[in-house]
Amino acid sequence: MKTVLREPLLHFGLLAAALFGLLQLINGDVAGKPDSREIKVDREELLTFIQYRAKFFQPEMAELRLAKLSSEERSRLEKDYIEQEALYREALGLGMDRDDYIIKQRLVQKIRFLAQGFSERTVSVSEEDVQQFFAANREDYYIEPSITFTHVFLNAEQRGWEQAEFIAKQLLVELNARKVPFQQAVNYGDRFLYHLNYVERTPEFVTSHFGVEFSQAVFAGKTPIQQWTGPLRSSYGLHLLLVAQRESGRDADLMEVRPRVEQDARREAMQGELDTAIASIVAGYTIEREPLED
Repeated sequence: MKTVLREPLLHFGLLAAALFGLLQLINGDVAGKPDSREIKVDREELLTFIQYRAKFFQPEMAELRLAKLSSEERSRLEKDYIEQEALYREALGLGMDRDDYIIKQRLVQKIRFLAQGFSERTVSVSEEDVQQFFAANREDYYIEPSITFTHVFLNAEQRGWEQAEFIAKQLLVELNARKVPFQQAVNYGDRFLYHLNYVERTPEFVTSHFGVEFSQAVFAGKTPIQQWTGPLRSSYGLHLLLVAQRESGRDADLMEVRPRVEQDARREAMQGELDTAIASIVAGYTIEREPLED
């Protein structure tokens, strides 16, 4: 897939800069080292603090957020930063960072976070990229079958199954004779646990409310369109249905799902850039492996 960034050295340079920034955040300048009792609070420190606390690496957004803070909010932000910095230095002074796997993992996460931030700001996908991604992943955008219907419910627990079925058969004749429309179903039957109207619902959704047999019946075309039919059975009772629309499952056209495809294609491109950049960093190290003992 074509992207704005391709050269491994460029990736390495970006991540090297990110690493430098992270080390600056962790170690600071002379005033920021564990043996210093001075904590510097300035614009750059607060901008960095905002980005890490919000878990995004977008300096422009951080500057905008800082500018919008009231005096009270800025004081609270500074207080939080000072407390974190002081506690962090105390922990370093006590040697709590040594041989701590959790801290190692946190540092790795921060490097990945910084690299991801760079990728988000620099990677783009072309029209050709989008089309190629869609062609390779078309099955992921399959449009599920859907159905739109309303129903009249007869509660078998309250009425008993025999009585519910007797009433359902009589009511079915009345509904069709009067040609009761979709929006008037609310005037008939008992209150149902879930919904009265189901608009463009998938088999999975219908199954979750009515059960497998009910769902299979309505999606198999056993219920006519724009005609009251039934009764269909669920674990709750009996249902008279008026199906307004039924759509078969199908492959999507690119234009129908383009925003999703473009987002997914860009996400894959960013992950590729991140993987390449990390591989470039790893390539700069000599790996010595000792045989594992039995």
